[in-house]
Amino acid sequence: MTANGGLPPSNTTIDQRRVNEDYWRSVAVNDRLGISNAADLWAWLQAGDFEDLADRPLAAGSDLYFRGQSDIAYGLTSSLYRQFREAKPVGTITEHMLGTAETALIKEMRDQGLGRRMTDFQLITVLQHHLMPTRLIDVSRSPLESLYFAVENHHGTDGVLFLINPRGADGVEFADSALPWEHFKSTEHYGDSGWTNKVTVAEHDALDPRMTAQNGTFLVGGLLRSYSGMAMYNSHGDIPTPRRADVTTLAVRFLKRRQREYGTEWGAAGWVIRIDHSWKRDLLAKLGSEKISADTMYPAYTETARLAKYIVTAEATALTAVTRGDRTDT
Repeated sequence: MTANGGLPPSNTTIDQRRVNEDYWRSVAVNDRLGISNAADLWAWLQAGDFEDLADRPLAAGSDLYFRGQSDIAYGLTSSLYRQFREAKPVGTITEHMLGTAETALIKEMRDQGLGRRMTDFQLITVLQHHLMPTRLIDVSRSPLESLYFAVENHHGTDGVLFLINPRGADGVEFADSALPWEHFKSTEHYGDSGWTNKVTVAEHDALDPRMTAQNGTFLVGGLLRSYSGMAMYNSHGDIPTPRRADVTTLAVRFLKRRQREYGTEWGAAGWVIRIDHSWKRDLLAKLGSEKISADTMYPAYTETARLAKYIVTAEATALTAVTRGDRTDT
């Protein structure tokens, strides 16, 4: 499981990839922030002065979250949506469809013995940890961990770093036995106004070693629907409404200017930093100096069990030798 950078469906069309890439390039804030090379980006992230983004205070991990994706043509979408899109390559995907699939998934997992003494929310966090499709989107509370996922591979392709400021939970709770969006179904196909276009942090208490290493948590929200004032533009003009959820399932307004407000229709504000493919290896080296690497971001607890047993056995043998008076180490 990774905190960032989910894979697109295998049948993502070349046309949709172009729409995604063009949109992320069109909203990137590199020029405004003065980021033109790897050193600029590294210095800006190290400084942590995120008030450069908006005309209001922003603090990493409390109201600003980060996600890195190594391919600029990937959408900002949940794995549940991507899996559903793979099975339904054309046409609109609705909240009702996702809810039906999610309900079936949870039932089947419980039938398989998963989730005893867990709420549905706790269960889907575990499913997300183990690469099963959910509507949760992995993010980090700090930027460098997310930067790793933007540069770890696809070294011939530009990546992106997303910075997202959710509007707030507004009463959405994750402690109850039911999923907080289960009752947001005012019609057959769409969530009601309490869920549609909401973006919130779904904090969890699972002690997953990879999530801890990646300083990870989740964003979740209603499936993006377009209302008046919610146009999405790229270099070719307005992105057609049916295409928008393939770009991002979350109602995030990606801003290019420094501004305080972003419209009450949107569930979050966001910013995109494009990471040129030529920066990736340099940034990987810099991250390595901060102990952020494949070994630390994907800690191999299961794979190192044999080594752990060997170390304990070796120490026990050595200590036994000392008590016998025949230890020979120098």
